[in-house]
Amino acid sequence: MVNLSPVQQIGVKLADQSQPLTNRFRALFTLRNLGGHEAIDCISKCFDDPSALLKHELAYCLGQMQYCFFVISNFHQIFENISFLLILLISRVLKDKKQEAMVRHEAGEALGAIGSPEVLNVLREYASDPQIEVAETCQLALQRIEWLNEKSSQESKNLSTNPYKSIDPAPPSQTEDTETLKNILLDESRPLFERYRAMFSLRNKGDEDSVLALADGLKCRSALFRHEIAYVLGQMQHEAAIPQLVEDQCLTALEKYSKDQERVVKRTKAKFSQLSSVVYVWGAGDGGQLGNGTQRHSPLPVKFSLDEEQIGQVGCGYGFMLAADTKCPRIWSTGLNTFSQLGRQLNGGKEKDIALTPAATDIPTAGPSAKVLQICCGRSHTMVLMDDGKVFACGGNYHGQCGTACLDACSVRELTEVPAISNKIKQIACGFDHTLLLTIDGQVFSCGWGADGQTGLGHFKDESSFKVVEGVLKDVNVKEVTTSGDSCLALSVDGEVFSWGNNEYNQLGTTSDEEQTAVPTVASLLQNSPEIKQVSAGGSNCIALTASGDVYSWGYGVLGHGQEVPFTKIPKKIQAFDNMEEVVIGVSCGPDYSAAVTDSGELYTWGRGSFGRLGLGSNEDQWIPNKVVLPGKVVNVSCGVDHMAVVVKLG
Repeated sequence: MVNLSPVQQIGVKLADQSQPLTNRFRALFTLRNLGGHEAIDCISKCFDDPSALLKHELAYCLGQMQYCFFVISNFHQIFENISFLLILLISRVLKDKKQEAMVRHEAGEALGAIGSPEVLNVLREYASDPQIEVAETCQLALQRIEWLNEKSSQESKNLSTNPYKSIDPAPPSQTEDTETLKNILLDESRPLFERYRAMFSLRNKGDEDSVLALADGLKCRSALFRHEIAYVLGQMQHEAAIPQLVEDQCLTALEKYSKDQERVVKRTKAKFSQLSSVVYVWGAGDGGQLGNGTQRHSPLPVKFSLDEEQIGQVGCGYGFMLAADTKCPRIWSTGLNTFSQLGRQLNGGKEKDIALTPAATDIPTAGPSAKVLQICCGRSHTMVLMDDGKVFACGGNYHGQCGTACLDACSVRELTEVPAISNKIKQIACGFDHTLLLTIDGQVFSCGWGADGQTGLGHFKDESSFKVVEGVLKDVNVKEVTTSGDSCLALSVDGEVFSWGNNEYNQLGTTSDEEQTAVPTVASLLQNSPEIKQVSAGGSNCIALTASGDVYSWGYGVLGHGQEVPFTKIPKKIQAFDNMEEVVIGVSCGPDYSAAVTDSGELYTWGRGSFGRLGLGSNEDQWIPNKVVLPGKVVNVSCGVDHMAVVVKLG
C-alpha cells in the first residue's frame, strides 16, 4: 500500500472528477497556498480534465505560486528551480492548441506573472495567435515584463498599493484622479496595457466612484478586458458592484444555460446555484428576536425561519431583529415592537407587543428593482439604506434619532423616508439612541441623543434632524463610520482614525482622559499602528483591523487578550489570531462582545457570554476568540445587545 503525503492527498481530491467543483476548487487553492514541487506536480496533472473552468484556475494558481514560493523561501536556488518548472509547465499549456482559449489565455497571463526573461520567446510567438484573447494576453504579458525591466525604484514607490496581494497583469497607473482614470479605462483607442493600468489603480482606490467607473468597462468590446473588469469587481467585494453585476434575471439566465453544451457555462451555474443564503441566530430570545416562535434563549446557532427567502442583510437591536430580502424592497422583522421599531403594527396597531415569528413589510416609495444595502438597529429604532441612497427610519424617536421631529408619542410608527441631505448616502450606523450617515463624498452626518457628545456636533444636546459633522473631519474623505453604543469612530480613505462621544473607559483611542468628547478628534494612539482597514466601536471598547489581518482592541471589558488584560488605553494586538492559517477580513462590536470573520468565512467571537450571545454553547465569558460552528461561509454579521445574527452562504 502506497502512503501518500498530505500534499498528495489533497492532489487526489483535486483530480477526482466525481467531486463537486467547489470541493476541487478548495483543494486547488490549498495546494497553491502550500506551494513547492509536490503541489505544482499535483496541479499540473489535471490539465487533461474536461472542465475548462477548472483548468483556467489551474493556470491562474500556477502563475501566482511563483510569487508565493518566493515570499516564503530563503533559498535562491530552490526558487530558481521552481520558476523553471513553472515556466516549462505553463508554456506547455499555452502551446497546446487543443486547450480552450480561456485556458491558454490564463497560461499566457501566468507567464507574465512570473515575469522572467525566459518566457519572452514563447510570449512573442503567441502574441499573434488566431485566438484574440490569447494574443491580447501575450501582448499584455510582454508589456508587463518590459515595464518591470525598465521601471525605476522611485516610480514603484509612487504607485498605489495592491491590497489584495495578487500578481496583476499590469501595474497600477501613476495617475490618481478617478475621472482621469475612468477616461483612460474606457478609451478603446488606447493600448490595452494603459487601460489595464487604469483598471488596477481604480481597484486599489476601492471607493464607490471607482467601482462605478470600472462597471462602465463591462460595456467595452474586448472580451478579455470585460473578463478582467469582472474579476477585479469580485476582488473588491463592494456593495456598489452588486447592481452592476447581478440583475433579477441573473439566476434565471444561469438556470437556462445549466444544460449548455459548453461545460464551463454549465459548471459556472452549478457553482453559483450552490451558494444559497441562510440566516442563523443565537443568544437571548425573551423578546422573540430569534424569530422561532418562542421566547427561549439559544446558546448555539439556530436557523432563522425564512426558508423560502434569500436574505442578504441582517440587523440586530435591543430585543428585535430585521432581515432584508435580496429579491425585492422588503424587510422581515421579529421581536420587541415597543416603539414600532419593526416598521409594522401588531394586534391592530397596539404598541408594547412582541412578534415571535418574522413577518414582511414592503419599503414604501421604493421601486420594484430597489434593493436594501444595509440595515442598522439601535436601542429602539431602525434605519434602512437602499441602493439608490435613500434612507428609511422607524421606531423610537424621543431623541430625534430617526432624523425627524418628535411626533406621535416620540415614535415613527411606519418606515418613513428620511429627508434628503447634500449627497447620496453609502453607509449608516446606529448607536443606542443616535444615528450616523456617510455620503459617497466622505461627509458624516448625525442626529439623535447628544448627552455624551456622540453626535459630534460640538454640543451635548439632542438633534432631531441630520447635521454635518465637521471639526477635524472637514475636508477629510471618510470611508467608514461605526457606533453601537455612545462612542463613535470614523476611518478616512488614508487610514486615519477619528473618534468622539463617550470616553469613560478610554475607548476613543486618544491620550485624553475626558469622559466625553463632543467633536471629532484624531485617535492619536492609533497613529503609529499598521495600515488600518476597518474599525468597529462597541460600548466600552473598540477594535481595529489592519490591512494584513491583525486585530487590535482597546478600552475596557473582555478584550480578547486573556483575563490578565481587562483594560488597555493603548490599542493592543490580539495574539490569538496569529496562530491561525486564516486571515481576518472583517470585525464587528456589540456593546460588550466582539466578532471577527476570516477569509474562509469562519466566525470567531469573544466577550461577555450571557444569554449565549457568543454562539459557543454556554453563557460563559470568553477572554480570547473562539470559533462559532456554522455550516457555510459567513458574509454578513450583526451584533445586538444580547443576540447575534449572521448571513451564511452555503455551498
